[in-house]
Amino acid sequence: MKTIYQIFDAKQPDGTWFKAYQVPEELDLPPGYINLGPPDDLINPRFDYQKGWIEDEEALLEGLKQENKELKDRLNMTEGAL
Repeated sequence: MKTIYQIFDAKQPDGTWFKAYQVPEELDLPPGYINLGPPDDLINPRFDYQKGWIEDEEALLEGLKQENKELKDRLNMTEGAL
């Protein structure tokens, strides 16, 4: 078995840009699929056919905004308790 990746043109509702499938080794690669997985160091990987795997900066920024909001909320709760 080998892993292939279906590449989407738009971000999916779950925030992903691809889906991995396990297929038999002898299966030819269908159009819209690649056999190169994303690097482990990418938090929100997206595949660009000219650049390869890149970070989805928009998703990364949204995640940081959410984390910042949660930290501010926790800080406000802590300051209110003092």
